[in-house]
Amino acid sequence: AALSEEAKLQRDAVAWLRLHGAVGIVHHSTAAKTTCAVGVSDIICCAPNGRFVAAEAKVAKRKATEAQQSYIDEVNASGGCAFVFRSVEELSARWSVIIAENSASK
Repeated sequence: AALSEEAKLQRDAVAWLRLHGAVGIVHHSTAAKTTCAVGVSDIICCAPNGRFVAAEAKVAKRKATEAQQSYIDEVNASGGCAFVFRSVEELSARWSVIIAENSASK
């Protein structure tokens, strides 16, 4: 079966994160059944500087579900960094900010 556009974005994002120092990557693929809680972001990892990151892939005009947005809000309120991204370029830009913010606060 062909991958959906969102599954391709997730795959490319995980590959990009591996190349840019993310550790402990957990990928909840839209292409496979997973046993995570409802709303958990597609990709969860730790930035090289220790920041918890949760990234939700969306394509076209799709938006985070209520449960996904609640998870994103919870992570951000707890000091992690959670967000929706629509391209690897957008993920890259967010990653740069995450690294810069956390490095500056140490």
